[in-house]
Amino acid sequence: MTLRKGRIVGYTHGVIQTSQYPIFPLNSRFLEIYEVYVHPDYRGDRIGSQLVDRMIAEAESNGITHAFVGSSNLDWQRTVGFYERHGFKMWYVQMYR
Repeated sequence: MTLRKGRIVGYTHGVIQTSQYPIFPLNSRFLEIYEVYVHPDYRGDRIGSQLVDRMIAEAESNGITHAFVGSSNLDWQRTVGFYERHGFKMWYVQMYR
């Protein structure tokens, strides 16, 4: 959670999971990031990056070396770019029409 002027302007939520995904070793532990949110007035201030970096650093300090994130939104190019800057790689794509 990030505060500015006494109000919450960003938060993130994730959990440690046990892998059943083929991209990680079977039964290894990984961080799954469920949500990263920054109030629209504060986007572009690196708050989202700080939240993700802190979450990954905390997981790594507990021996977790893998992380996973999924996102469903229409601005997917921007979202992919954001996570690629944090070392994530594309695993799969789903499309609609």
